[in-house]
Amino acid sequence: MQTVAPLAFFHFRVRLYHRGRFFRAYLLDLNESGALFGLGPENYMQVDVSGKVRGSIDSRHGTEIDFTGNVEEKRGQQIKGQFFHTVSVRFDSSVDLSDRLLATTISLLD
Repeated sequence: MQTVAPLAFFHFRVRLYHRGRFFRAYLLDLNESGALFGLGPENYMQVDVSGKVRGSIDSRHGTEIDFTGNVEEKRGQQIKGQFFHTVSVRFDSSVDLSDRLLATTISLLD
């Protein structure tokens, strides 16, 4: 099991939607083609791998990113001593990050 050492991922507000349900999540990793999100144990998302989701990523320091995509992977991870469900999403179309302030970096540690 990998552990995640977030530096400041609480600066981002993430909303995921699947089958009419709304989930709050943490942003763990982001690039132009996809993202990795962490959901607390009370927010288990019942979605199959390759299932469709939509959502948005918002930062008080930049503009909002809206996306749709497919779930690539789901797993459980220990993050700072707390269990999270992680969901990896591949975006349907790439997002332009050049005009967004992404001063937050996340490192995955084995």
